[in-house]
Amino acid sequence: MDTTLQNRTAGVLILGATLAAVFLVLHHPTSLDGTPDRLLLADWSNTLVHGGMIAVLCVLNLGVSWLPDLVGERHVSVRAGRMAFAGGMAAFVGAALINGFASLGLVAGGGDSSTLALQMGVLTALNRALANLGMVRAAAAMAFWAIRMLRLDLTLKIAGGLGVGVAMLAANWLIVGRGAFGLYPALIATLAFGAWSSMIALRLMGAGRTGPATAHDPERTA
Repeated sequence: MDTTLQNRTAGVLILGATLAAVFLVLHHPTSLDGTPDRLLLADWSNTLVHGGMIAVLCVLNLGVSWLPDLVGERHVSVRAGRMAFAGGMAAFVGAALINGFASLGLVAGGGDSSTLALQMGVLTALNRALANLGMVRAAAAMAFWAIRMLRLDLTLKIAGGLGVGVAMLAANWLIVGRGAFGLYPALIATLAFGAWSSMIALRLMGAGRTGPATAHDPERTA
């Protein structure tokens, strides 16, 4: 597959995964028993939403794996961003496994209420820790990549600026909001990330017309 087709494929994967992620969050339930919460769009089952989100995260990670090729993988900041992003997606997958499958399996297994409450508390804490880790690593990746993007063409400069903004938003959420994760914070985070990833997707899909990203300082390694 030639570079132009690879970039366009990556852009389509990223854009499709981003739209799917927003759609799934809008249908995210807030209970395990299926009781409608009347928030956002109609609730879907935990298994469907989180199973779909796991697939979306894998597709997104695949699509974004082309980004280092576009902006210059030999730069330290780009390599650091790649590692941070892959780790963040893995953490989000872990959080989705807990909410969508482990919690339901625990409830279905029965047991006395006090033991179940204790076990659910452990899973909830683990889910929150993984979600926070995913947020931190994804935001760090965008900040690392911004170091390089802000030196490149206009579209990547805009994406780099968005990445810095998302990283600052994530830091504020962790410090001021103390990492409290819920439906609305998840939606805001998804939309903020979606703005960034959409810019990356559009740049990749247009890479065949404009050529590889270039900068005036090709010998710098940051």
